[in-house]
Amino acid sequence: MGTMVLLTTMALVVFTLFFVAATANAIIISLLISLAVAGGFLAFFFLCLTGIASLIVAAPRCSEIPELGDLRDIFEKKYGKENSLYNDLLSWNYE
Repeated sequence: MGTMVLLTTMALVVFTLFFVAATANAIIISLLISLAVAGGFLAFFFLCLTGIASLIVAAPRCSEIPELGDLRDIFEKKYGKENSLYNDLLSWNYE
């Protein structure tokens, strides 16, 4: 009877160790995947931010594209003329 109890206890301990290892592995993998997804969203955010900043800087400098002038007007209505004036003051860097 003692051998059966020892064998059953050892099987339960081994099963518990495997179960704990698998649970820890699943938690670590899900954490890494969620960090990768968050990094992807962060990269997309900075990509959009760079694109918007490029449009803001290009709007007063590219007069042959009328859509950029419309975009500049939209930015002036939404954020005020001080940003537009600041861009005009910086235009000497690009001429």
